[in-house]
Amino acid sequence: MKAKKQYLKTTEWMWLVVAVLSLVEIGAQWTIDRSRAYLFLLFAITGVVMFVLRRKARLAMEARWKSDQGLSDSDE
Repeated sequence: MKAKKQYLKTTEWMWLVVAVLSLVEIGAQWTIDRSRAYLFLLFAITGVVMFVLRRKARLAMEARWKSDQGLSDSDE
């Protein structure tokens, strides 16, 4: 279970890295190629949205895991 938690956190933070790198690329491309900068803007928005969604999903899973552990402990 610990490996799964680590995987979920890593995936969550990878989306944030995608968003940050996209923002850097937007700054680099804004004056050179505006249409490419807009494409990276889409990537940045997607990265932030996915980060938030993955974070909410992970926190819900962790809460469910904790409640399941509490139920199994009280049964014994």
